[in-house]
Amino acid sequence: MTIIVCPTEFERRRLVRALPRGADVRCCGVGGAAIDAWVQQIDATERAVILAGLAGALAPRLAAGEARWITAVRATDGETWTPTLGADASPCVATTVECIVVEASGKRDLHLETGADVVDLESVAFATAAVARGWRWGIVRGVSDDAATGLPPEIDRWVDARGRARPMLVATSLLRSPGLLPAVRGLHRAGLRAMASVADLVTSGLEKDDAADRGSPGSAAS
Repeated sequence: MTIIVCPTEFERRRLVRALPRGADVRCCGVGGAAIDAWVQQIDATERAVILAGLAGALAPRLAAGEARWITAVRATDGETWTPTLGADASPCVATTVECIVVEASGKRDLHLETGADVVDLESVAFATAAVARGWRWGIVRGVSDDAATGLPPEIDRWVDARGRARPMLVATSLLRSPGLLPAVRGLHRAGLRAMASVADLVTSGLEKDDAADRGSPGSAAS
């Protein structure tokens, strides 16, 4: 059975609701350190592993609510990894940063620097670990905010390292800056749409992988 791992509990819950019953969906926590700790706890030698969740768009062609299989992961120094799952999808490159890029100008600069289409906090660490362990692996990312959309400056603090929301910190930010409320609501709606799109891609990937297993030599279908 494929393991699906999400950085946040919000992402995990949305996938548990949307994926076929019995899907193995886990939360690893946010950022590269969380990925590094999580991979030490699992044995996926005979299983595929998919990192699934939200990302920010860097390429103007990507709209909030869309989702893509990642076809390459590129570090900011140019080192690149190619997932073994989703390789036949339309090209979409992910890069990773240590803190959320909150300004549209920062997204534009990162896009020009790396050529990446989306940015997140985990893909490089996940790709590094997956390749080192010889996993079959893939990444699906849904777009929570497009390239032109700025984010609230304190958004990095709204989820803890274990991927759990911090509602009191969100409320404090909104009390301090009530004008953020429309943006927060918009991000939430976009996140819901994006995770529905992620679920569709992951489901189709699971079905394809299952069909390949049934048709492989030695399987019940052979």
